[in-house]
Amino acid sequence: METVSTNIFTKRDTTALKGVAICFMLFLHLFNKPYNVDLCTNFLYIGGKPLVLLLSKFTEICVPIYLFISGYGLFTSFQNGKGQKSWKRLLPLWLNYFIIFAIFVPIGSYVFPEAYPGSVKQLVLTLLTYDYNYNGEWWFLFPYFVLVLISNPLFKLLNNSNIWTFFILLTAVYYAASLVEVFNRMYLYTHQFAYKPVLILKCLYPFGIGAIFAKENIFEAFAKFGHKWLFLLAIPLLIVARILIPVDKFTVYIAVAFIVCFAVLKRGRLFDTVLGFLGRHSTNIWLLHTFFCYYLFKNFIYSFKYPLLIFLVLMTVSIISSYIVDLIYIPINKGLNKILNRQ
Repeated sequence: METVSTNIFTKRDTTALKGVAICFMLFLHLFNKPYNVDLCTNFLYIGGKPLVLLLSKFTEICVPIYLFISGYGLFTSFQNGKGQKSWKRLLPLWLNYFIIFAIFVPIGSYVFPEAYPGSVKQLVLTLLTYDYNYNGEWWFLFPYFVLVLISNPLFKLLNNSNIWTFFILLTAVYYAASLVEVFNRMYLYTHQFAYKPVLILKCLYPFGIGAIFAKENIFEAFAKFGHKWLFLLAIPLLIVARILIPVDKFTVYIAVAFIVCFAVLKRGRLFDTVLGFLGRHSTNIWLLHTFFCYYLFKNFIYSFKYPLLIFLVLMTVSIISSYIVDLIYIPINKGLNKILNRQ
């Protein structure tokens, strides 16, 4: 994901926000399914439902947060004339993905040979990010790659359009794609060539809203609001709202509201340091954590029984794995950057 450098929404903010998003993502994937929550020892219930299951609805905002940050950061680079060619942006991410693929697919072939490595076709399509049968959470790569590839013409359109016209167009596209998904769910889920465009158009919405925030300096308007303590009070209200509102299509608005609250609030340096550390590892953690909690070592992760302990164990093994990935990724990426900078 891209970083941002402005007076209000700084690189420190975006890195910390990535840290929040990766915490939300791990919590979501651990506790959003009742059959996984049933593996845990739960003490807190609301209305007969485990609290962690209810809270997982709110943590669904992790994906819109990533998309918003990307749209904001890419548009800021575009406006500052620092934008790179799209393939130069994507190559390091694909390299990161390939290294994790090269580590975990062989492990999967040993631990779960029924599923890994699969057919040659599946192997190739997964490397191209089109298929994600090896790891369902890799679905995000393909639409993200497409959004980066179309970002420059999209931002030119934004610059040349009335801001409300652009927003209304984005909203119409989002809800049209959502309706297509609702009425053709089974067909789309079994025909990826038809589902991919729908998925891309849905992801375009928070991505485009992030670009709008960058263009209009919207964070500055919120930062001038005198009663900043109201933003702190708003966060638990957003959590409750997401739990009570069953319509997933409102998740993007709750995500944007949370981002605004997070950006405007004064946070302690230690708090941001911890989140920033997680944010710097967020790409690796996103790409590899479900190998531990779903596909290869689920019994080990859930053997710790208590939700907080399960979460901490998954985060710990994911961070350790991220360091191992970086031992390979960082030197290769440095060499790659030297080659790209010569062009």
